[in-house]
Amino acid sequence: MRVEATDGRRVRSEVTVIAIVQPFLGMPAYMEQQALGRLLREPGRVDSAYLLIDAAARDSLSRRLQDIPAIVGVTYADNAERSLRNLFDQGAGFFSYMFLLFSLVMAAGVAFSAARVTLGEQERDLATLRVIGFRRGEASWVLLGELALLLVVALPLGLLAGAGLSAWMMEQFETELFSFPFVFDLPTYARAALFVTAAVVLAALWVRRDVDRLDLVAVLKSRE
Repeated sequence: MRVEATDGRRVRSEVTVIAIVQPFLGMPAYMEQQALGRLLREPGRVDSAYLLIDAAARDSLSRRLQDIPAIVGVTYADNAERSLRNLFDQGAGFFSYMFLLFSLVMAAGVAFSAARVTLGEQERDLATLRVIGFRRGEASWVLLGELALLLVVALPLGLLAGAGLSAWMMEQFETELFSFPFVFDLPTYARAALFVTAAVVLAALWVRRDVDRLDLVAVLKSRE
């Protein structure tokens, strides 16, 4: 890589890249400080300093640092973090909340629709079971068992598909300024699984009420 200093001695040189890092903010390049000093022929040069200060003395420190021409700029960690959070909340944060709301509504809708479709497909079978002597609870377990089986099969597949989709979306959101790492947060996936499970349970209880109210004669007389 060819580098050129834009101040001081304005040294030009070629350096060897020994590793590639994956930064999450900007496009920085790193070099060992002593090697950089030798390259610029300015040994002992300091480019930055990280300080732990008393919050009560921040204003007085800022005024003193402004009077030192050699200091180019001062950044406080809490201010930088606050600015980044505000930026994410206005951009990616808004879309994340929107996607979360949309996914919750869609998951609840799919659970209710699946329960209703399953009931519609099994109305005659459930009515037949009731006629031949099965009680309401025993007949309902046929419907509830199918919904439980669908839930057990769909949850692992949905979690794997969600993880793959999240990793793909993080790659698509990557820009020259920001990059977003894919983080597999187990509590987040657990909350999603619990929400889907709760939605399926509520939908199952809703359609079970309809099973108890089946008009056996009308259902058995209806055509396929």
